[in-house]
Parts: sequence; C-alpha cells; structure tokens
Amino acid sequence: MRLKLLVSIVLLSLYLYGCTGPEGQAGAGPQGFTRENLVQSSRRSEAFTTVEPTGVITLDRALNLALEHNLELKASSLDISAAEAGRAQAGLSPNPVLGVQAEEVAGEGNRSGFDGGESSVKISQRIEMAHKRDKRSNLASLEKELVQWDYKAKRLDVTKEVTEAFVAVLAWQQKLALAE
Repeated sequence: MRLKLLVSIVLLSLYLYGCTGPEGQAGAGPQGFTRENLVQSSRRSEAFTTVEPTGVITLDRALNLALEHNLELKASSLDISAAEAGRAQAGLSPNPVLGVQAEEVAGEGNRSGFDGGESSVKISQRIEMAHKRDKRSNLASLEKELVQWDYKAKRLDVTKEVTEAFVAVLAWQQKLALAE
C-alpha cells in the first residue's frame, strides 16, 4: 500500500512540475541564452573583443578580421544551428503524454487518509495524419534556408561596410600624402 502511495505522489509531482522550465513555461531554458540577449551582451563587451591589427593592412586582411570578429555574424551562426536543430526535431513524432489523477486523497470516515485515495494514470499518444510531419519538416527546412539567407545578407553587409571604410581610409591617406 505504501508503494502505491509513493508511486502516486511521484507521478503527481511529475505531472505538476515535470516538463516546465524555470518560469513555468514548457521548454524554457536558462535565462540569457536567447539571440537578443547574446547580441546585447556582445555589444556591451565590444570594447573587450576589439582587435588591433599591426603592420600593413590589406583589404583581404581587414575583411577577414571583420568577418571573424563580427558579433552579429556570430549570433546569426547560432540562429543557423538552432534552425538545424528545429529541422531535426520537426522530423520526429510527438512525445507521449503522461497524465495522473488522484481522487479522495484525504477522504472522510473509514476512507480517511491516503488509504482511501484513488489514483489513475493515463498515457496518450497523438497520431498525426495527412502527412503532417512531412509538412512540418518542410516548413522547418524553409525556415532554416531563410536563416541561412539572413546570415549571407549580414555577411555581405559587413563586407560592404568594411570595403567602403577601407576605400575611405585609402582616399584620406592619398589626400594626406598629397598635402605633405
């Protein structure tokens, strides 16, 4: 009888607290690991990640340094990893759901205490029809492709900005050389 009571309590606690995150949201992860928080914290620590190149700087070297140390590109690469994980998860079937119900746990009279309590356990599994998993996988693949295009666009923006800045510096160097 004690084993039945213990199992009922464990199942009830799993049901109530099982798959929730710190804020009570299903699947909620630790705070501070969203893309927005990563970009914001990266911008705050930008002074610590600044690279000061020495010697002659060519356009190729400037582009390589900018692409390697750009924080938005690093965050976008994490978005690509998340989209890949979402694509992998979209191809899986849904998880079964465990339900626990306890009745008359603290009854009255001869059914008082835990001895008179009734508990039931229910396991359910959603069955997907009409190629729902295939559609979900296709959607996740398209989302991953969109994230990859966003990354490529950001990479091109960084390349354009660095090239424009490099040309501007060369122009000022020429003006300075002519002025001397």
